Amino acid sequence: MVDPRERVVLYPVRHRSEDTMRDDLATVGSRHVLAVAAHDDPETVEGLRRLRPEFPALDILIAPEAADPSWSLAFRSWLSNQRAWRERPWKRKRFLPAPQRRQVVYGYHHAEAGGAVIEGVLAGT
Repeated sequence: MVDPRERVVLYPVRHRSEDTMRDDLATVGSRHVLAVAAHDDPETVEGLRRLRPEFPALDILIAPEAADPSWSLAFRSWLSNQRAWRERPWKRKRFLPAPQRRQVVYGYHHAEAGGAVIEGVLAGT
C-alpha cells in the first residue's frame, strides 16, 4: 500500500460526497494521499474507488470497527499514553475518541508501521 519512507497525507473521510472529496483531493496535487474511510460508510468508500483513476496517488484504507484485531497497533500505543483517551472525571471511564479522529489514528499507525512518513492530515471542506 505505502512504500517505506514515502511521505503521505492522511485523509479521514466520513459521509462525504464524491464532489467534495474530489475538491479536497485536488488541493494536495500529486502528493500521496491515504484516505481512511469508516467500515460502515459504503457510499464514501465507493466514491473514493471511483476517484482513483482521477487521482493515481490515492490509496484507500478502511478502518474496521474497534473490536477488529487490526486495531492492536493503535491500542498498544493508546494504552501507554494517558493523553490519548478522553476521560470523564465524574465517571472514571475511558472511551474512544470521536469516529473521525479514530480514523486518523488508525491510518497513522498503519502507515507508520509500513514505514511511511506522515506529512499531514487533510481536514477536508
